[in-house]
Amino acid sequence: MEGPRALRPGELEPLVALTNLVFRPEGGDMGKEFSYFLHAENAAHLRVCAEGERIVAHCGYRPAEMLILGARVRAACLGAVCTHPDFRGKGLATELLGDALGTMKSEGVSLALISGTRGLYTRSGAVLAAGTRDFFFNPSLRSDWEAEVDVAPARPADAVSLAAIYRREPLRFMRPPAEWADIIAGRWCMDRAARLFSIRRGGELVAYAAVRSPVPPKPQPPEDGTRLGEFAGCRRALAAALPRLADLGECPEIRVPVAAWDRPLAVELAARGLEAGGLSATRSVKIVNFPRLMESLRDLLVERAGPRAGELAFSETPGGRVAVALHAERLELSDVEACRMVFGGKSGPDRKMLKGRGELGKVLGAALPVETPWYGYDFA
Repeated sequence: MEGPRALRPGELEPLVALTNLVFRPEGGDMGKEFSYFLHAENAAHLRVCAEGERIVAHCGYRPAEMLILGARVRAACLGAVCTHPDFRGKGLATELLGDALGTMKSEGVSLALISGTRGLYTRSGAVLAAGTRDFFFNPSLRSDWEAEVDVAPARPADAVSLAAIYRREPLRFMRPPAEWADIIAGRWCMDRAARLFSIRRGGELVAYAAVRSPVPPKPQPPEDGTRLGEFAGCRRALAAALPRLADLGECPEIRVPVAAWDRPLAVELAARGLEAGGLSATRSVKIVNFPRLMESLRDLLVERAGPRAGELAFSETPGGRVAVALHAERLELSDVEACRMVFGGKSGPDRKMLKGRGELGKVLGAALPVETPWYGYDFA
């Protein structure tokens, strides 16, 4: 057995074959569906184990830069973790995940976003990301809708405007302009084929939405089939566009995933009679480098909690834990506790660890948690 190691030239085809075997047994091509991830240019981040010429296990990631309310965070989107059926039970996935996290850290990555909620990830210190709440649109609501907007498939000429709309989102990935051509041409959004639609009001492009295919590429819960994959722009226009998005996307029902921070969209949808379901979490987050992450967020912490947040000190301890200090006050945490403090969890903030922590607890409680961007087109 050889590895963990980076994928070598000429090994992309057998790696895609492995991912197809595991994730597309009913048909499909992971190489085409995730062409920015399973790609020769990303080979250094595709960590594998090999038996002779066979790739038998994989854990890969794609580096990404995120903006969280103005704070720039170096992150990585991790996914397609798999092992050939003949080699399972040997701990290869655990070994590869550890290797990938170590490689990320050496490259300056602070945070890993993981497409999944497996025990493999939680055992490594990951926690469920803050959940979204789906709002449900169905044809019975159409009679009460006003035709406020025009909706049409996005065109290549829309690329500059679409990119500008996305750049105004408060939580987002830093997406190179060149990627928009592929997005408009039909690049997959998260784990589905998708169609991108431009939304105009008074002739001006003010929002967009990606409608994922209602037919999953492999058996999945049917309620997940028509969830919007990515959207951005004017929240009123997005809400008004739902009937046309359902028609053009051939969706009998659309589910709009709304993050806790996105109150403007939640208000618009509720005002139109849409009902919201419970919280759902489909991904995990793992802090890779705690001090570096917190330094990236420092200006945001000061903006939220005041100048005392500028005096916080962040460190890693020899025992594999992390620490936050405010002069003489000090709080040590496990990696799981740190992740819950910084990002909350599926149900929201976890304040228990900050109780009775004096001024330090008050500052951290006022500054945290923060949220991460919705995956959308940057899914692994």
